[in-house]
Amino acid sequence: MHLLQFATNCLVLGGSLVAASLSQVDSVNQFIAYFPSVTSPVNDTHWTPNNTYAVYWNNTNPGYPDDQLHTTADFWLGFYDPSKPDSGYNYDQVPGNPLATNISLYGGLNWTAVTVPPGLPDRTTYVVNLRGSAGTVSAQFEISTIDGMGSDE
Repeated sequence: MHLLQFATNCLVLGGSLVAASLSQVDSVNQFIAYFPSVTSPVNDTHWTPNNTYAVYWNNTNPGYPDDQLHTTADFWLGFYDPSKPDSGYNYDQVPGNPLATNISLYGGLNWTAVTVPPGLPDRTTYVVNLRGSAGTVSAQFEISTIDGMGSDE
């Protein structure tokens, strides 16, 4: 067996390399990398800590088979730090994540309620992310105790 053919006939499961026949590989459902866009919050949005707000997304089913599509997602709050542009959206630095879990993306409603955690620093660079998709991030928006007083720090 050629090395390329062997590699093609293998699956990586739990960090272990397990040999599989080609028919077993074909029977494994492969997820399509598609997540809907977050449509709100938008740039001029202002949230305050300890309050509940709606996050909206495009819930139009793209027409892929359900067994190949992520139909639920978790919503996470993050922020961009302009002083550390390589730090990403810092999801691990926001207490209270995830804000919502196992939310149906296509089954009816196109919004979910989330509560802003207390004690967040004022910023105008917060984002909401459909976790599992690096490309599905809301526009940057403000969370602060006073409207228009974000510091971006």
